Amino acid sequence: MTTSCIFPYVTSRPPRPFLAVIQYDGGGFAGWQRQPQDRTVQAEFEAVLERLMGRRTVAMGAGRSDTGVHALGQGVSFLGGERWSSAELRRALNALLPREIWVQQVHVMRSGFDARRSATARRYRYLIGTDEAAASPFRKPYEWALGRALDGHALQQAAAALLGEHD
Repeated sequence: MTTSCIFPYVTSRPPRPFLAVIQYDGGGFAGWQRQPQDRTVQAEFEAVLERLMGRRTVAMGAGRSDTGVHALGQGVSFLGGERWSSAELRRALNALLPREIWVQQVHVMRSGFDARRSATARRYRYLIGTDEAAASPFRKPYEWALGRALDGHALQQAAAALLGEHD
């Protein structure tokens, strides 16, 4: 029997798009986006994807972050193999990713999905510790330890200056 008799029955399915919703502590990273010399979240994520998919796999983030910035719901899209269910892929990613990165959810998406181009909103949250406990080593990496009350009136005046005109 020749191999040409077997290969007509073998089909290759294209990879399908996945969306992973991840959280990360950015303290040890130079942001999301891959950089040649620095440790980044994207590079760590792609290294694990390569192990799981058996090929180089690009991970596209819905947005980028700067050095030291944390994320609580970063959308990440990538093309994965047909063999993976969402639950299995989530477990495998969490088993191999460094402890600073955690995959909260994985979803199979429609063809053509891209986390960056498909994002409809982004939300940023900044924490300001106004109490003495803001200096705690468990809070300090995640909020600005001001240690005193904010001036509500001054904040309202500043916010009013930021409002734009609506048509």
